[in-house]
Amino acid sequence: MEFRIHFYAHNILILGAGASMEYGLPNWDQLAELIKEKISNDHEGKYTHKEEMLEWVKDVGRENKKYTTIDECISQESVVGPHSDQGHHIENQIFLVIKDVFNERYLQNSTGWIEQLNKKILTDRVNKPEQKMVFINYNYDQVLLNHFLNFSYLKPKQREYLHGKSLSELSDFIAGAFYPHGSLYSRKELNSTLHISRTIDTIKTNNKNGHLDAVSCHDSEPHSIITDSFKTPRNLFLLGLGGGLELNLKKLTFKFPISSIHVTVKDKKKLEEVLKILSERFTIPPSQITVYDSCEDLIQKCF
Repeated sequence: MEFRIHFYAHNILILGAGASMEYGLPNWDQLAELIKEKISNDHEGKYTHKEEMLEWVKDVGRENKKYTTIDECISQESVVGPHSDQGHHIENQIFLVIKDVFNERYLQNSTGWIEQLNKKILTDRVNKPEQKMVFINYNYDQVLLNHFLNFSYLKPKQREYLHGKSLSELSDFIAGAFYPHGSLYSRKELNSTLHISRTIDTIKTNNKNGHLDAVSCHDSEPHSIITDSFKTPRNLFLLGLGGGLELNLKKLTFKFPISSIHVTVKDKKKLEEVLKILSERFTIPPSQITVYDSCEDLIQKCF
C-alpha cells in the first residue's frame, strides 16, 4: 500500500505508544499486564478465548520476552502459533480488551505535547507549520484524533477577539494522517470536528465480525510513503516509538531522501541501540540524529 504526502509536507511525525502516555494510556509492557488483568477479572463472560489470549500476551514485554509489542505477538501467533486456526477470533478479542483498557485509562489533557504543538500552530500563522507536517500513527487509540487542532480549551473571548481569524483559517485545514494498523474507533465514535483526514485508501478495516474498525496485524503489509517531489529531502520526527521502533520502521519505505532525524528516547540505556538502528536504516551518521527526552521536549525545540 502507498501513502502519498503533499509535496509541501517536509516534516513527518511517526507516533508510537509513548506519544499517548501523556494522555493516560499505557506503553506496551503496561498494556500487556492490563490485558491480563482485564481478562482475569472478567467474571461476566464478556470476552471469549480467554485462555488463548493469556497464552499470547504472557510472551509480550521488553525484558526477556518472546515479543516486544502486542502487534509483533499477534502478527506471529495468529499465523503460525498453536492457536492460529482461531487466530482471527483471538485477535479480535484482544482488540476488544485493548479498546476497553483505552477507554478506562484515557485522560483528557490540556497540556500534552499535542496541545503544545497546537499552540505553536495557532500563533505562527506566518509560517503555517500545520501545512508542513503529516502523521504516521502506529497507535490504535483516539489521542491524536481527539487533540490535534482542537482549541476547545480557549475561552469564548479568546476565541473571538484574540484568535478569531486564525481559528477560522485553521477550521478548513485537513492534515494527512496515515494509520498503518488502523484504529479501534469507528468513524461514528470519533469527534465529528476532526481535522485529520482518514480517507478510505489510507485506512484498512478488519470488520469480519462487526466488532471493530481495525486492521488485522498479520494483514498489515509493508507501506511505501511517497510524494510528487521525490527528490526533496524530508525530516523525520519519531515520537514515543520505543520497543516498536525497529519493527515498525522495517515496514516503511520512504521514496525520498531523509535529511534529518529527531527521536525521543526515554530509556537512555537504549540510546546506543536506537542510534544504531536509525543510522543503519537511513544511512545517516549517529552524530546527525538528535535525541530528546520527551515528546514535549521535541515539540518545543523543533517547531
